[in-house]
This record gives sequence, structure tokens and C-alpha cells, in this order.
Amino acid sequence: MTRLIGTPRLEPWPPWGGLLILLLLLTAALGCARSRGPSPFLVSIPPITTPVTIACLRSGQPAECLLLLRHDFEELVRALKAACLANGQSAADCQTGP
Repeated sequence: MTRLIGTPRLEPWPPWGGLLILLLLLTAALGCARSRGPSPFLVSIPPITTPVTIACLRSGQPAECLLLLRHDFEELVRALKAACLANGQSAADCQTGP
């Protein structure tokens, strides 16, 4: 290719610059897109007694309520909070504070 002195260069410089930028962007995207993967924590729902269904009022409206033993309720809440913490949530998100 002949070129007159003083004319601007038309080809990109350096010729591999665009490829280098593309590779850098691809590397950054792949490096930032790593997932944490599943938690090794296995959630197990504690055995509970069968709750009793009763009619009740909620905000003055008829509703269907369940009677659940306090121990069963505490076990369910404990299992949910443990699973929440094991999946990386904060203590505030999991409501485990005092």
C-alpha cells in the first residue's frame, strides 16, 4: 500500500489492540461471574406434631388458625435461621440478633 507523506494512517494501531481489549473484557467478565455454588448445609425440617386447625379472628376478620406446640415452632424457626445463615445472609437478614 502506498501512502503519501503527511496523510493519516488508516489501519488501526496496533493491529492486535482490539483483540487484546476483547480478551481483557472477556477475562474480566468470566472472573466476576463466578457463583458461590450450593451451600454444604443440608436443611432438615424437624419432625413436628400435627397442628390443630381452629377458627379465629384476625384484624376482625374470620380466619383459619393453627395451634402449634411452642417447642415445634422454636425448632422450625431455628432450622430456618440456620439455613439462612448457611446461605450467606447477614444476622440481621436472618433475624438472629438479640
